[in-house]
Amino acid sequence: MRIVDSIKHSMLLLKELWHNPKTVGAVWPSSDRLAKKMAAQISPKHPGFVIEIGAGTGAITKALLARGILPTHLIVIEQSANLVDHLHEMFPEVVIIKGDAAHLRQILPAAVNQINAIVSSLPLRSLPNEQVSVILNELHALLPPESKLIQFTYDLFSKEERYMEGFRLIKSFSVWLNIPSAKVQVFVKNVKSIQ
Repeated sequence: MRIVDSIKHSMLLLKELWHNPKTVGAVWPSSDRLAKKMAAQISPKHPGFVIEIGAGTGAITKALLARGILPTHLIVIEQSANLVDHLHEMFPEVVIIKGDAAHLRQILPAAVNQINAIVSSLPLRSLPNEQVSVILNELHALLPPESKLIQFTYDLFSKEERYMEGFRLIKSFSVWLNIPSAKVQVFVKNVKSIQ
């Protein structure tokens, strides 16, 4: 990412953090390295849509497109109106939806009949438990058993995965060259439904 773009994205995120602190999960945009590592977990050859939730300034969106995910098969969900406007400018060919991940099934287009993967930048460890449960129920209902949920967290050392109820961790690795350092976690849906 060019320095000018990096500064612009950082300022946009800081402005959003100032005005809507509860909806922003990071104080700095995801690095290209983190974005590429997350995108690398998805096969562009696998059929279906990739759903990105909590896209922020679009670092991971950009990496998903570079990975080979077709713009027609990428749907981006972002709660902030300012960030949605920014994402529309950056990715005019991608469907960008302003909405809350707690209502995914309501806001996704009817044409989304098969999902390849869900990529999440939501700060699930810092959200209220009830909100996390609702979001996980939405993700669990949408994701086929063989498809992946890719999530990152800044909690590098915790081995506690109970917050991802209904999903099984299949892969985890750290990305040290991110501000702050992050851990990428890849989950699949448990066969048993969550309550």
